[in-house]
Amino acid sequence: MAQLAAGTLLECRVARLFNREGQYARRRVDVGRRFAPAKLTVTDVDVLALQFGSDLRATRTIVECKTGGTVKEMDRILWLAGLARLTSAQQGAL
Repeated sequence: MAQLAAGTLLECRVARLFNREGQYARRRVDVGRRFAPAKLTVTDVDVLALQFGSDLRATRTIVECKTGGTVKEMDRILWLAGLARLTSAQQGAL
């Protein structure tokens, strides 16, 4: 049986956690913008979770999943803030 990479495994675990909390969770959601004439992939969201309140209003949470010791926390926080704004997310987590 093939072993999953550490980053993929972390994304699966985080998505499963949000799912167990009653949220709809998706992994590796492509965030693309179309620039003529070709499509340009901007980035992807590691985990996107949607929670629906009693008034059926959705709260969007994005999560940036990183493993290993080479992560620059401040860089990732600024990246996450920009990505949250781009995706209109109300919450973000690293």
